[in-house]
Amino acid sequence: MVAGRGKAWTQLPLRLLVLLLCTFAGLLAGPSLATAQLDDANMEKMIARVGETPNNVEEGGVLAPSTVVPLNLEVHWRLWLQMARAGQPGLEELRALRDDALSFGHVSLPEHALAVLAVARERETYGLSAADAEALVQMAMTMAPQLPYPALELARLRIIETPTAPHRAIAPLVEGVRRGAHWLDSKTSWTLKLCLLFLTSALVSFGAFMLAQLLRYFGVAAYDGARMLPRGFSSNQTVIVLVALVIVPGLVLRSPLMSMLIMLALVIPFQRLNERAVSAAFLALILALPSLDSALSHHVLYPGSPAQELSHTHQQFCDTDCLQRAETTLKQGASPVETYAAAVALFRTGQPAAMARIVELGAGESSQSPLRLRAQWENLIGAALATQGNPEEALRHFERAAELMPNAAAPVFNQMRALQLAGDVESGYDALDQAVRHDLAMVSRYLDTSRRDANSLLIIMMLSADQIWSVHKDHASTQPAVSLISPIWTALAGPMVPLSRAPFLAGFGLLWLLMTLQLPRSNRVSSPCPKCGLARDPEDADRLGGHHYCLPCYQTFVSGATLDYHARVHSETSLGRRDRFQSFLRRALSLLLPGTGHTLGGHAIRGTLAFGLLSFGALWWLYPMGLWRVATELFDDRWGGQLALATVMIALGALMGLFGCFRGIEPTRVSPSAKREDA
Repeated sequence: MVAGRGKAWTQLPLRLLVLLLCTFAGLLAGPSLATAQLDDANMEKMIARVGETPNNVEEGGVLAPSTVVPLNLEVHWRLWLQMARAGQPGLEELRALRDDALSFGHVSLPEHALAVLAVARERETYGLSAADAEALVQMAMTMAPQLPYPALELARLRIIETPTAPHRAIAPLVEGVRRGAHWLDSKTSWTLKLCLLFLTSALVSFGAFMLAQLLRYFGVAAYDGARMLPRGFSSNQTVIVLVALVIVPGLVLRSPLMSMLIMLALVIPFQRLNERAVSAAFLALILALPSLDSALSHHVLYPGSPAQELSHTHQQFCDTDCLQRAETTLKQGASPVETYAAAVALFRTGQPAAMARIVELGAGESSQSPLRLRAQWENLIGAALATQGNPEEALRHFERAAELMPNAAAPVFNQMRALQLAGDVESGYDALDQAVRHDLAMVSRYLDTSRRDANSLLIIMMLSADQIWSVHKDHASTQPAVSLISPIWTALAGPMVPLSRAPFLAGFGLLWLLMTLQLPRSNRVSSPCPKCGLARDPEDADRLGGHHYCLPCYQTFVSGATLDYHARVHSETSLGRRDRFQSFLRRALSLLLPGTGHTLGGHAIRGTLAFGLLSFGALWWLYPMGLWRVATELFDDRWGGQLALATVMIALGALMGLFGCFRGIEPTRVSPSAKREDA
């Protein structure tokens, strides 16, 4: 009964993790009703604005270019700064700044949005209420649609202001992660950080796993080695041979990693299925290191690359120098992605000559482009035709774009605008309803603007992160690679074992793992006794009657009667001492290296996950900003609650270690008649 209760306490951290996941899933489903009500309210507001006629349509239905100049943006910004210092949120000034910027061709204002976030975070200094701060953060989300940080800040703000309603933070948190995954600056930064943290924690976890495997199986390997070697070898000589077999190649090659891999190869024949799964995972990671290093090299080369410049000018603003480069791109020819980006830059000028040139360019580009780019070209051509006062012809291009990309909101929304320009307002209601179902945030932003020019009325389909990344990969292939893994690999594997040999080493290890898979199941190798930790000889299976103890422990603690009194007392003393030492060792390792005690007891998957979670969380807590930071990212490590997530990981790993230390860890028990083990 006590053992069962101890096992339940040992599994408590796993149950807590499952409970946390279930709670998070429940909270995620909670705000659906409130979101639906908000969508309905926004929908009614949008429908009310569909009938508005653009107020700057020239004769013939041509949309006039924007009348906004940079001075307008500067005036709005300075007025908002004065209002913020006076303790007013100034939302109308920010809305006017956002609308004028969109009309002028500024699709995003990341610097302004981050300044607004800084004011919202210091709301007490500026005398703003919590509602004003939340409204400012929501405005910042619309000022910089690609930035993940306003959405993450809104999630943090809602958790702080309303801790009793944590579900309100889920939607902005998910939106922030979505934005970060679609914006190459943050995606590159996050990928580098998480990959390096994962590789470092995997390296530390591999060391802890090998320590536990060494303590668990080295004596068993020495026992079976003594059985296999000629009769002249004693057990001590066998240990010396095994130690030399492990250490000497590492010394010759100056490679600690080689010694660890040889040690892993020695213990693999004795491992059970769960331990083999962990070994296979580490070997697979070593197998993938060269490919992973090549992928990380592309991420390292991204900051300051032409692809990053293309991303910034395409998703934010194209100035005079950018327009000159766009003209050069169109004249000299470039990749289809760069040609489309140059055409979008021309469209944002709003000039009639630029619209005519876009229609001319699109006639040749749209038919030869991939599916997504073809849809983007069709939508851009339709927008140019609608600006020229030809909504009927534009409708056909918008419909083709919607057919090519059924889930895109831009062509459907532009259909509504073309119908509006043609005077058919009633037919635009269905298009608006369909566009809202695709992307409510984008549609509401373009309906909420007070300007009525081409940039404000029509939505241009932006290049995706994958399309811009393809341009970067083509450029990076011509640059010298920057390796992040090679220096660490050389320090561990030595100069004589380059990173290019990693797949061969890992492939041999995986092949050896598969070749020896049947050895434990067919009882051809010894296994560690769960009582004393010594080798359990498979030849003693008939004498043990299928029991999981070794022969000395079986005779001492189970049968007993086969020994005389003095022999039994001596065996109980010596074996009991080893039993207590094994229990102490598992508890001590659980306290010092949480999860390693479970691995020593045979629970390899659970122990490795616990230690990996702890090490990853500790590294994340110590280095929350990673290797490279985005220029627009504030020097703050609290984005998205990083420290909170890292603390939860550390707590879960430490909790499993503490329970293993104070409650003890029951080792796995496998008998010949029941070849089964606990994970």
